[in-house]
Amino acid sequence: MTIHKQTDVVIVGSGPGGATLARELARSKSGLGITLLERGRDWRAHPLYGTYPGTIFYSDKGYFLRSREGLTIIRPLMVGGATSMYCGCSAMPGSWWQEKYGIELEGIAEKTAAELNIAPLPPELRGKASTRIAEAAAELGMEWEPQAKFLQPNRSNDFDCDAKCMLGCRCGAKWNASEYVDQAVVEGCDLWTGARVDKVMHGGVKVYGVKGRIGRNNFVIEASTVVVSAGGIGTPMILQNSGLEEAGRGMTMDTTSMVYGHAPYRGTGDDPPMTWSYADDDLGAMFSTLIDPWLVYPIAMMS
Repeated sequence: MTIHKQTDVVIVGSGPGGATLARELARSKSGLGITLLERGRDWRAHPLYGTYPGTIFYSDKGYFLRSREGLTIIRPLMVGGATSMYCGCSAMPGSWWQEKYGIELEGIAEKTAAELNIAPLPPELRGKASTRIAEAAAELGMEWEPQAKFLQPNRSNDFDCDAKCMLGCRCGAKWNASEYVDQAVVEGCDLWTGARVDKVMHGGVKVYGVKGRIGRNNFVIEASTVVVSAGGIGTPMILQNSGLEEAGRGMTMDTTSMVYGHAPYRGTGDDPPMTWSYADDDLGAMFSTLIDPWLVYPIAMMS
């Protein structure tokens, strides 16, 4: 069976990009028909959300996705995309967006920061071990600063943030793009979950829809505007299937290296992740207080 639909705008992916666009279009009251397609499901209300067993179900390859070079790649497949499994860090856009591309993002970023109350955690919530690392780094001349976060402790009646919040926030303090999806749906956006897009339909110059699968059925959605916002892995795969064979070639990844040590008290695994940071622009690296959720470490070592 093939499901057919006609609409004005199709958005592929409900991560921060797709969710933001869906919300803004839906709230514009333009009268456009908007369909948001998400390959995964909404896990927020599920008892496995934010747990080690849960990551097996909502991470690509059950948390064992690897690059050719052997790097572990965490790719959540769920409503909200990567914002379910991130550390909640925020940074203002660099001036090079304006200088190189003529795109002014500062004003939009400031409005977003105000709307979501983006700010560093208060000192008492930054963690004893993390704060000590930042203090020791300062003694070496490194200007570590409190890291701005998409975290609002006052949104939670049971704020419980440590390394395991990278598996998914169970207390509700960490912002998730699925909140924008919820707002888009209230404004009339049509959300399809479990919808895997295979390719964009086009005539060489102009697109006219997407094809994919949902459950055991195929679907064809015709639309004059298609926005592919399926992340750094999903987007090039869809575009390659659509005939753009060079899409995604030479993709850059934000690699993370862990350095472990011993503390005379409970360590950064009990602190919220990345509460302090220091950006070394000359080296092209960021230093921060981060540790894998405890069960992930032995799994990674065994693999």
